[in-house]
Amino acid sequence: RETRVDRNQRSHEQGRREMRGQMDGGVGEQHGDAIPGTNAAAFERAGEAPDFFAETPPAPALPPMDDRLPVGKDPKGPLEKRGRGERVVPDPSMGILADSSTHVSILLPALWPCHGPGALRIGRFRRPIPVRPTDRPIVSQSGVAPETRRRTSRRPRDTVSCMMEPISHRIQGADGVGLHVLEWSREGVPLVLLHGVGNEAHLWDDFVPSVAPHYRVIALDQRGHGDSDWDPEGRYDAESMTADLEAVLDALGIDRLVLVGFSMGGRVAMCFAGRHPERLAGLVIVDIGPEIDARGVLRISNEMSENRKPVFTSVDEYAAMLSLNYPAGQPRAIRRMAQFGLRERPDGLFELKMDPKLRSERPTDAASKAKEEAFIQQQWDALAGLSCPTLVVRGAASDILSPDVADRMVDDVLANGQLAVVPQAAHSVMTDNPAGFEEAVCRFVLG
Repeated sequence: RETRVDRNQRSHEQGRREMRGQMDGGVGEQHGDAIPGTNAAAFERAGEAPDFFAETPPAPALPPMDDRLPVGKDPKGPLEKRGRGERVVPDPSMGILADSSTHVSILLPALWPCHGPGALRIGRFRRPIPVRPTDRPIVSQSGVAPETRRRTSRRPRDTVSCMMEPISHRIQGADGVGLHVLEWSREGVPLVLLHGVGNEAHLWDDFVPSVAPHYRVIALDQRGHGDSDWDPEGRYDAESMTADLEAVLDALGIDRLVLVGFSMGGRVAMCFAGRHPERLAGLVIVDIGPEIDARGVLRISNEMSENRKPVFTSVDEYAAMLSLNYPAGQPRAIRRMAQFGLRERPDGLFELKMDPKLRSERPTDAASKAKEEAFIQQQWDALAGLSCPTLVVRGAASDILSPDVADRMVDDVLANGQLAVVPQAAHSVMTDNPAGFEEAVCRFVLG
């Protein structure tokens, strides 16, 4: 029987094969399947980029919500009655497969060719999804007053997309930094989205329609990103961004919320959780942990060092660069990142909205290393003190969140944690596999 160490090693090897495939030829292995990517080598040889602003074929449509695979028929009874570490026995008639770990595997219907067990695995869940869009109140374990989500049925995704237009807010953050906030819906429990470094609030546009009918969805441009102000003093640490989040929540009158953070935003989310665990109804941490894989640190450092302050002649040129940095990214997502990540200068050239200070070299002196180590321990302590339902999302080919750290977060530290491994995705899960990301998170926040 495969041990946990064997499983983690296998996941590392799969991730390495995927990343090699993405950079060498645009196609990598994912449990025997192909990852749609961008042929970086071909771009360099040809000296040109594809037309990212041409119409792209629509992604494979998900089946109606009622037809998606349930968690499983459990011959032992409800999942919550089983002991920790036990598995659901797969029911062949439902097409559910259990992997060799002690978690339950959830499969999507065949959106891609499947070449073996686990090929389309979306996540591994030990318990039923705890945050559900019912009319029942969410009762905090810490005794905070109950809240009730808006009563609504789940509407078709394309219908919601056509109807929604976000409201733009300008809010004063910490240190006098002006922040730009998008509010997609105004009823229900607040669900706040925090992007990663180099991104902005529109990173979540593919995901928002699935949750906006059920939550009050808010996406923040964190300081130094998007249409938020740059900090003249370069205070881009997680604590300063957490103070910004606190200011935004106070300005919008939000007490309790579900918080979703990706990468840098996930670090901010963990920092907020350490300060205010009682305010969280749920937490989703996307491809980040207290400790970061050294492979990802080196990759990002190399990407930033190539050009500390890039300038582009067109949005298409920036899209071409993004396609190299996000080799598995979907063209629609790459196009949107390019559109919202640039501003036009008076001379007709385009520059990044992101503060160049965020692309500066990381300090490596002893004091900086000691500060980072202290922050890492602070984040582990924050996770250990959480009682709310928490989902950890990991891209199967991630070089940022290692399998060991993800397992430790869910198995050893979080009191109510679950892990979702999204296939055909590296670090930027929501741009590499939007449907897989949506499925994993919606099973958590919608049930």
